[in-house]
This record gives sequence, C-alpha cells and structure tokens, in this order.
Amino acid sequence: MTTNRSNLKRVAFAAASAAAVATFGFAAPALAEEEMSSAELLKKIEELQKQVESLQSNQEATTRQLTAAEIDAAVARVLDDAEARSDMLSMQGFTAGHNGKEFVLQNEDGTFKLVPNFQFQLRWVSNILEDAGGGSDFESDEGFEIRRMKFGVKGNAFSKDLKYDFKWATNDDGGALILEDAKIAWAFADNWTFFAGQFKDPVHFEEITSSSRQMAVDRSLINELIGGGLTDRVQGAGFTYEQDKLKATFLYHDGINTDNTEFAREAGDGITPSISPDPPQFGGAARVEYLVFGDSAVKKDFATIAGNGVDEASLAVGVGADFTDFGDEEALIHTADVIYKSGEGQGSYSLFAAYYGVYTETGMDTGYTYGFEGLAAYAVTEKMDVFARGSFTDPDDDGFLGDDDFFEATVGGNYYFANHSAKVTVDVTYLFDGTPDSASGIGVRSGDDDDQIIVRGQFQLLI
Repeated sequence: MTTNRSNLKRVAFAAASAAAVATFGFAAPALAEEEMSSAELLKKIEELQKQVESLQSNQEATTRQLTAAEIDAAVARVLDDAEARSDMLSMQGFTAGHNGKEFVLQNEDGTFKLVPNFQFQLRWVSNILEDAGGGSDFESDEGFEIRRMKFGVKGNAFSKDLKYDFKWATNDDGGALILEDAKIAWAFADNWTFFAGQFKDPVHFEEITSSSRQMAVDRSLINELIGGGLTDRVQGAGFTYEQDKLKATFLYHDGINTDNTEFAREAGDGITPSISPDPPQFGGAARVEYLVFGDSAVKKDFATIAGNGVDEASLAVGVGADFTDFGDEEALIHTADVIYKSGEGQGSYSLFAAYYGVYTETGMDTGYTYGFEGLAAYAVTEKMDVFARGSFTDPDDDGFLGDDDFFEATVGGNYYFANHSAKVTVDVTYLFDGTPDSASGIGVRSGDDDDQIIVRGQFQLLI
C-alpha cells in the first residue's frame, strides 16, 4: 500500500513537472515573441503617426487646393454673370462711340441706328436804321441772342431702309421749345423713297440747305420774304426718286407754312407775311435737281473748304415749285438755281445764282413778285473763306409786299476750327432803301425807304 502511494506520488510529481516544463517551454517563446511584437508595434505606431501627420498635411494642402479651385469657380461664375449682364446692356451687339463726324449708337448689323445731334449758334447783331424817326439821324439796336439751339435724333429702325429724323428747337424770343422736324422715310424700291411727316418744303436751294451749313451768318432777305421763308415747313407725304445724277421730289401737303398745325386750320394759321387772310387748304410741291458734271457726293452747301472731300469741279442745276390753295386765293411759288464749285481747299471758289418768283391770284386780281440772288465765295486758306452776296426783289404793285423794289448786299467771311462743326462767321449787310417787311430772324427791321446796315458775328458749335 505504501509502495503504491509512493509510486503515485512520483507519478504525480513527474506529471506535474512535465506539465510545468511543457508550460514553461511553450510560454517562454510566446513571451519573447510578445516582447518583440510590442517593440515593432511601437515602431509601427511611430511610423503610422508620421504617416497620419503626413496625411493631415496632405489633407490640409488638398483642402487648400480645393478652396482655390472653388474660388476660381466662383470667380468664373461672377465673370460669366458679368458678361451676361454686359450682353444685356450691349443689347446683343450694340456699339456706341464717335466716328469722327458724329456720335452713333447701333446694333451689329446696322438695322437699328441712333445719331443724336445738337446745334448751337450764339450771335451778336447790330442794326443801324436810317431816318427811323422821320429825321436825319440813325437809330441803332444791338445785342446778343441765342439764334439757334436745336437738338434731335436721326437714324434707322428695324431696317436700314426705314429712316427717321426728329428735331426740336428753342425759340430765340422766349426760349420756348418747338417741334421743327418729324420725318420718316422708307426706301421701298430701287431709287424710290416714300417719306411723310413735318419737314422743310423742298423747293428753294438756300432754304433746304441746313442753317448749320450756310455761307453767311444767315439766309438772304430775298429768301426770307419770297422764298423759303414764305414756304417754311409743311406737313405731308411724298416720294423721292434718285438715280445717278438725277434727284426728283414730289409731295402733297397741307399748304405752305403749316408746321405744328392741326388738320382743321383756322384763320391766322397761315404764313407771315400773309398772302391770304384765310388758312391754307392744301398744297403740292416738287423739286428736280440734276448734276451736270462732277461728283454726286458734293454736299448741299455753298462752302469750298468745309470738309466736302471733293477735289474736282462740279455743276448742278435745280428747279422747284409749290402750289397752295387758300380757298378764294392761290399762290404758285417757284425757283430755279445753279451752283458751281471749282473744287475744295485753298484757292477754290464757288458760285451760286437763283431766281425767285411768286404768282398770286385773289378773285379777279393777279400779282407777280420776282427777284434774283447771286453769291460768290473764295477759299483764302485751308481754314478761311470770304464771300459776297447780293439780291434784288421787284414786288408786284398789287402784291403782298407793296410796290417798292429793294436791294440787299452782304460781304463777310468764315473761319473754320473744325469744318462746320466749329466756326466763326462775320458779315455786314446793307439794304438800299430798306425793306417792305421785317425779318428779325436775320437781323432785319421793317423800314421802307430807310437804308439799313446790319453787322453780325456768330459762333457755331455742332455736336
């Protein structure tokens, strides 16, 4: 029994020892391995920490790059929006600017075009009237005036063939604003144009030549009394035919000097001086011009150096007439004119002559008033010209201007700072035996049989 228990103890001890050895034998390498993994893990943790820091740095850089990209995208969006707004403001191709001659606003293909324009004339006038009070003394009046202050717009709309011209002016006595021109024109076929509205009666050359392009300070006395000053502006419609060297205009209108009147006119809505106390009922007018030789691009004026851009000589002739019915009275106003230009620039000259006639019929009575005008201009330098102008008028004994002949003589000159756009004009007019009627717009006072001297100086600015 004792032996068996001893054996069992030995067996148990051996088994325990074996288990302990086995346990230690297996556990020791595991501990060593565990110690090696911890060191490597620390190292790896350090490496991972570095990688994390690197990733964080890269992430911050990436974040910065994304922010810049977003900013660029935002800027691009702003620029796109600005361009879109600019396109809206430019109305898809509209351009604006000064082309050296005028301000222009137009779209890309030119179907819409707007040209604003302004005219300013500051004038000084001295009128010396002989024997105004019945004695031998002279009476004089002098001073400044804003002779013309005009503004308007012209151009075309929807098509290059549909044109318009609108213009307003301030009255030189009081400054009230009045409508001068309101005209539309449609080139509906080759060489043919239809026009309508309010405009100058296109009969007399001097009258239809713009006040901004006159040779003298203003138009002549004969034009004012029996020419364009008599017909003035009308309301109506007509046609123009223009081909090569020929231009012809025909129109139907309300009667001479019917601008700014209603369709139903009353007594007093007529001309001054009045051919008839009754208002005009209707009228018709025509003018034909032919360029005998020269360049058809010659502008309609008397100047020889004011930017016409034509070097060769030219000769043009024209005739015009207006018939107006006043009910019980009738008037046939007519003219014929010729203008010659030797060219342009220093040493060049121009010559102009015109015939004026007015036939009136009142019941059984008829009258005929007529006159002549001549003008010569010479370019002294590239910037300065001189001129002389004269006219003679013979009123009919039973006509609307009395029965006394009257003469007009004017001499003067121009200095052009920028062609007609900026110029100074000075002239002196002498009226032999006065005038039967006043024409205050040109500085003339009424004084039949009384000599008059009119001295004028004017500065003009066109924009």
